[in-house]
Amino acid sequence: MPTTTNPFQDDPSDPFLAEVFEQGIIAGFNDPDESDFRPLPPDLLEVFQQGFQVGREDKSAPPGPAVVEWMTMEDIANVKEEVEEAEVLALTLLLDHIFETAEFSCVEVVRLALDPAGDTQLQPLPPGFRAGFNVEDTDPAVHFIAVCPRSDHAQVSPGVTSDGHWTGQDRSSFLDAVGDMTAHEHSEAFVARCDLSDNTCGPVWLAAKRRKKNTSVDTFDSLSRWHEMWASTMTWSKDHLSHLQQ
Repeated sequence: MPTTTNPFQDDPSDPFLAEVFEQGIIAGFNDPDESDFRPLPPDLLEVFQQGFQVGREDKSAPPGPAVVEWMTMEDIANVKEEVEEAEVLALTLLLDHIFETAEFSCVEVVRLALDPAGDTQLQPLPPGFRAGFNVEDTDPAVHFIAVCPRSDHAQVSPGVTSDGHWTGQDRSSFLDAVGDMTAHEHSEAFVARCDLSDNTCGPVWLAAKRRKKNTSVDTFDSLSRWHEMWASTMTWSKDHLSHLQQ
């Protein structure tokens, strides 16, 4: 699927435009049916709504082959029962340099959350990033953290940075980080994946290939119905034949 480029990425007139556009993308991607209104100045609201529409369209577009699709929140809530095969796919597939603007850096926010006193250097996930997903498996080098790029969080709230951004707890499970994300008050929140084995970090979401229908059950049911119809037909034929012979 084609990559969307932030049209405000290098706009020198207002450094907040790129950030607001990307917030709109995530909000539209997370909840396409949500209202795209935000209490923003008219110029920023227009930019947010442009991003929201891009995110809404990206959510309905497959992130790869047609047999793969982005998962909804309902899908993820039932991931153990409903999904046969799933992969973590980076939202960087949707946008070049997502969340690495002058006003907000996902890499820097996550780095501070994981290692506030250290000097760990992280790099954005590559555009074609894809990693296998298994509900039961965890990798001690891989961390998942819910992040909200909005800067209007109350400073006294847990997880809020000095710049007003928010991060959830450091999680070893993607699903746990999704729980933190959905519990957060803003739909602009997303889940970041950080791998300390290669020092990469970026926003990710799940895409999945659906299970095929249980053809053995369907076939059995069809055969059973066919047998009932056949038996009924044979009974009618015998009765009808006896009547004709009388």
